[in-house]
Amino acid sequence: MKTILVPTDFSDYSENALNMALLLAHSTKAKIILCHVLQLPLAIGEIPYALLEKEKNDLKQQAEIKLKALSLKIDHAGGITYETRILDGEVVNEILDLIKAEKATLVIMGTKGLRNLAEVILGSTTEQLILNSQCPVMAVPIDIHFNKSLKRLTYATDYHKSDIQDLMQLIDIASSLKAQVNVLHISGDEISAEQEVKMMSDFMKEVSNKSTYNNLSFQILHGNNVIQKLQEYLREESTDVLITSTHQRGLIERLFSKSNTLSLLKNSEVPIIAFHYSAKN
Repeated sequence: MKTILVPTDFSDYSENALNMALLLAHSTKAKIILCHVLQLPLAIGEIPYALLEKEKNDLKQQAEIKLKALSLKIDHAGGITYETRILDGEVVNEILDLIKAEKATLVIMGTKGLRNLAEVILGSTTEQLILNSQCPVMAVPIDIHFNKSLKRLTYATDYHKSDIQDLMQLIDIASSLKAQVNVLHISGDEISAEQEVKMMSDFMKEVSNKSTYNNLSFQILHGNNVIQKLQEYLREESTDVLITSTHQRGLIERLFSKSNTLSLLKNSEVPIIAFHYSAKN
């Protein structure tokens, strides 16, 4: 991992994303880029140019002060290379441009809580980032506790070919963390147990042909209700991070769309990393 991009609006939950970035940067020796996109009034057409410039300058000065305060936190952590940026423009486009310019490895965004985590994963801003970003995007719930290192990363797979590419990037992160990567598939009754084992075995061989990482595990859980099984997995604290891809969008939507799901997942405190899937991959 080389560069972690952390967009911030200076809220408590975006600061929590910085906490996660600090944890990862320590282990992976990555550089952090902490950025803020200036938020100008929506009805700018009704504001005289001189007043608009003054408003922009005021917002920039306030952002500079707040970024300096966050910089002190990074300095206090010690041993981390970082930069701060103030951007001016449409939020998604500015962040996407920065991802490309800096060849960011990971974007980390904070969320207010699980209901807001659903909005971040499915909402327009982060959805656009996930669908267009050249790197994975992590969403971090505000109530997660940073009292332990990340030791187990779980990738939920349906055996798509693009999952192999995701896993190679994940293994690169995991190796720096000295973490286990658990490849998880939840199987229903659509196919036989023998077929399921064969599919997992074939997938394992593909992964092994691409990587020699020795801290890999592969797991099949059985259950016709995929969401319920995944909830049980998270409740049992079986992982520190859940990773999926936009190939699994239906899984993400079902995971966060129902109130009972939100209630069951309330105490999981698990960050989610979403990889962008492209048909070109």
